[in-house]
Formats: sequence, C-alpha cells, structure tokens
Amino acid sequence: MTALAANFSRRSMGDDAMLVLALAIGVAASTHIYQGSLCAINQSGYLVPASADASLHVVGVAEDEADNSSGSAGALSIRPRKGPHYLTNSSSTDAITDADIGRWCYVVDDNTVARTSNGGARPAAGVVAGVDSFGVLVEVGTHPAGADGAIDVLFPAGADLSTTGQFLFVKLNGSSQIVLADTAG
Repeated sequence: MTALAANFSRRSMGDDAMLVLALAIGVAASTHIYQGSLCAINQSGYLVPASADASLHVVGVAEDEADNSSGSAGALSIRPRKGPHYLTNSSSTDAITDADIGRWCYVVDDNTVARTSNGGARPAAGVVAGVDSFGVLVEVGTHPAGADGAIDVLFPAGADLSTTGQFLFVKLNGSSQIVLADTAG
C-alpha cells in the first residue's frame, strides 16, 4: 500500500465529538498532512503523518488537511480524531487477519497498518477491532494505562510456553512474538 498523496475521506465507526483531541496540535515544519492521514507526534512535539519511524507516537486521524510545507513548526495546527478508523491492510505475510483482533497493529505509512512492528522499527497504530472488506478497523489514539500504570497488550507466542514453568522472563522476537528471554537478554 502507499501513503496518502491527496485528501481521503476515511471511514470510521461512530460520530462522537468527544473522540476529537481537546487541544489542537501544531504541525511540524515542511509538513503536509492530508485529510484522512494517520497522524503521529514526533520527538519535537509536532504533528506529522505517521510512518515506519519507531520514535513517533500515533494520536489519531486528521479530519482536515494541513499544508505546512512552507511554514515553520507550529504555524498550523489540527485536532486529530482518535477512535475506531478503517485503515488499509498490509500485504503478504504482514497482513492483519481476524486472529489479530484485540492485538496491537503497527504503522507502515499514514494509510497502512501491519501485523508486526518489523523488529521494533514501526510505532504502534492502535488495537485491531476488526477486519473486513473495508480494511482493518483500528482503535487509534492514546490508550490509557490501568491504575497501576500497566497496559495490557496481547502478543502471539513464538513457541509453546505452557511447559516451561511460571514467572520466567520473556521478550518479543523480530516477528512481534513472545519467546523466552535468554540469559543475555
């Protein structure tokens, strides 16, 4: 799939005005965000189209276009909408299926999500809510932690872990699967 090169009327679920972030976020310098783009905040705190850059934090989908191509950082701002949005599914072995519902998916570009983080190279886009003919329904935006600060995340096991015992350290492998951590990890 490809990143957006024009405005796109993105299909979403629900029409709750509370899903729009309360504050507008400044757009990064030399940046063009199209309507319908999956948006992220960069390390400088400015909004950019989401991409396969692990330093980005996805916050929502742009409801409006913001062409700050010739402007300085923060010269324009928009309010991304969080919540369930349909995004394009990645192709081949990284495609999202019904088996991934309830699991995190990852940004390929501002229009496309994939099943894996590509070895930690992609930021999380959100949680998969469904897969159908419209694409992948992703719960996009900030996900609050529990009272203890923990976030429940589901990952598939990369091996049978049922016979190895309890309370062992695990890690994510390059395919975003849980495996036993070795003594070096």
